[in-house]
Amino acid sequence: MPVMYIVLTHMISKEEKVFFALCPELDVGSQGETVEESDNNLKDAILLYLDTIEELGTREYIFKKRNIKVYSHKPKPVLRKISMPKSYDNFPFITQEAMSLT
Repeated sequence: MPVMYIVLTHMISKEEKVFFALCPELDVGSQGETVEESDNNLKDAILLYLDTIEELGTREYIFKKRNIKVYSHKPKPVLRKISMPKSYDNFPFITQEAMSLT
């Protein structure tokens, strides 16, 4: 089976002494003591979520409902402005990353 990819947003904010990370496309979050730790924990949480929806057979439905595009090749990195709702104004670190679906 060929490798497929999706592009997900990683948003990180600091709340007191903890960094909170969120993937808004999947509504998955995590936290850590540093930006790097919270981002790594978010990646782990995303992978667990993706594995779960694959096992449940709901991945296609969820991707369609949340407008998540599946790519047959790894998208090239591009610099672009991301428009986010006002409710996300407290997230100073926002990146997007291509993740493989296995």
